[in-house]
Amino acid sequence: MFSITCNAIGDIIAVVQLIRDIVVALNDAHGAAEEYKQFVYVLKALGTVLAEVYNLAKASQNESLCQVVLEEVQRCCIDINSAHNSITNFEKLEETSTRSSRGARAGLVLTKLRWHFMRASYAAKYAKRFSESHHRLNSYIGLLSHHSTSQLLGEQRYHALQVTHESRALRQSAEEMKAILHPPTSLPTVTSAGC
Repeated sequence: MFSITCNAIGDIIAVVQLIRDIVVALNDAHGAAEEYKQFVYVLKALGTVLAEVYNLAKASQNESLCQVVLEEVQRCCIDINSAHNSITNFEKLEETSTRSSRGARAGLVLTKLRWHFMRASYAAKYAKRFSESHHRLNSYIGLLSHHSTSQLLGEQRYHALQVTHESRALRQSAEEMKAILHPPTSLPTVTSAGC
């Protein structure tokens, strides 16, 4: 596996792929303890949120908020790398249990037991960390969305104001042209004859 530095927001794509790899490895381990199922769920949610934060941060012009998001992503990367390192040597859990050999099935069961007894605390620890990161990233999604919406509304107000000014100028030009082409005619005045 490769190490992810997360020095740029663009590294989120690699993090999302790593999360998906871990999720597949854990999800295929049928019979895994409930903590690991929760761990898989949290990783899936974190991957989705990281992808959404990446898209919003990429479109945002708020550099300080993007920097805070990058720092959170870096923390996630460190935790994801640690979580990945803690599940090495459990590749058997990725294999399906369709092997017919009794020895292969026994080896898989032993690997699952080793996983359960040796890594349960790791899964709980990382599930908690990832859940906390997930909550923070959701907050950043809200902030990025708010900033994007505010920016979009400001741009729309500016364009509406421009359209209003242009409309007034066109209306004034049309009235001036109308006055030139159709000058007002003076009506004859009727004077009353003396009685």
